[in-house]
Formats: sequence, C-alpha cells, structure tokens
Amino acid sequence: MTTPNIYNLQNTSLGLRIMYSPGTGGAIGGLQYADPTQTHSFKSADLRTVDSEVGTLVSATLRETVDSGSTTFTLIVPQVALNAPSQQAVIDTFGVTTLHLFSPVPALNAGQREIDSVVALSGTAEFVPF
Repeated sequence: MTTPNIYNLQNTSLGLRIMYSPGTGGAIGGLQYADPTQTHSFKSADLRTVDSEVGTLVSATLRETVDSGSTTFTLIVPQVALNAPSQQAVIDTFGVTTLHLFSPVPALNAGQREIDSVVALSGTAEFVPF
C-alpha cells in the first residue's frame, strides 16, 4: 500500500480550495489555502500537526493581531491507503476555522475564547512521484 503525498480538497459552494502535502515521497511539504477573500501558502515549518483518532490535524494561522486575537484553519487529513503510486482516492473530510478571541483589556477576556466554523471538504488524495 502507498500513502498519499498530495491532497486536493474543496468546498465549491463556499469557494474554498485546499492543497496539502505532508512532504513525503519527494513532494515539498506545505498547505495552500484559498477562499474568495484571501490566499495563503504555508511551508511545512509554518504548520502544526497532531495525530489523532480522527486523522492528522494540520493547523495554520491565517491571521494574527496583537490586540484582537487570531484566526486559524485546521485540516483533518484522514488515513488513506492507495493500491499503487499514481492512483487517486476520492475522500471526504472537513476543516475548522477558529477565531481565537483576545482583548488587551483583561476584563473583556471572560467567557468562550474560541469560535469554530466547520466546513465539509471533498476531493482527492494521491501519490505523485517526484
């Protein structure tokens, strides 16, 4: 069995496109994020990954400010096994955009600090020989 090194995912109704590579099999690792208002490219060093029971969580910071918090995007990468290199598998997963609230005024930091928005993603996982 072969593990994918390229994941191309999208949510067409929201105009969201994600390309992720874990940097295996000769591929350059990183994540590309594009929605109707912004586009970001992240190198592997800019990503945070955690293995979990739902898949690998790959997080990137989309926006960060010193006085109002930050916004992150986390892609859930499911385990996928391919029968051979150059084979594609259709996959369904999801991503989570999290608004991390912060105020320089301590009294305003009470209550829920993260607000999550979950989006369904579908696309392909494949091994591309480089």
